[in-house]
Amino acid sequence: MNVQAPASPTVVTQDCHVLMIEEEEGMRCVLLESPTYSLGRDKKNSIVLPASKAVSRFHAMLLRIPGSNSSGHSYRIVDGDATGKLSTNGVMINGERTTSHTLVEGDAIMLGNVKASYRLLTMSPSGLNHINVEGLDIRSTLPHTFNPNATLSGEQGSRSNGYSTSPPEEEELPPTMFFKKAPKKA
Repeated sequence: MNVQAPASPTVVTQDCHVLMIEEEEGMRCVLLESPTYSLGRDKKNSIVLPASKAVSRFHAMLLRIPGSNSSGHSYRIVDGDATGKLSTNGVMINGERTTSHTLVEGDAIMLGNVKASYRLLTMSPSGLNHINVEGLDIRSTLPHTFNPNATLSGEQGSRSNGYSTSPPEEEELPPTMFFKKAPKKA
């Protein structure tokens, strides 16, 4: 008699790309889902940074590019706007000034005087409802109308999931969560 052990269930994981932006009131977390983002203090940006003279109106761009992680893509931060005009105070990644950098988990980002960090979270679908980063409980509404495998090069991942790759409507903003700073202890 040949008895086989039951096959263990396959655990499917998904990468979540998150930009965490420090602000006076607390931490803002932006779930990165779109192929491109503009960052700056102008309200026309997809990610509006805190108003500061050290932050350019159109300071930097985030571009989704093919990558080797489980989502099949990464994000590259590029100093300046879509026309190639560099920001006044530049982009610093982990303390070094750069005009372009492919982001990796934990990168510390400075845009003028605004601090941010890039997080790449890999989790199972059951874990997507409760994401905890640096002590913050992030409840996320994940992929709904985008193709997570689309990149700027137009390459598609091997998975076909039926999501639209059309750019987001102008009024659509990236999902964000805001967390107030804890009151200072006297």
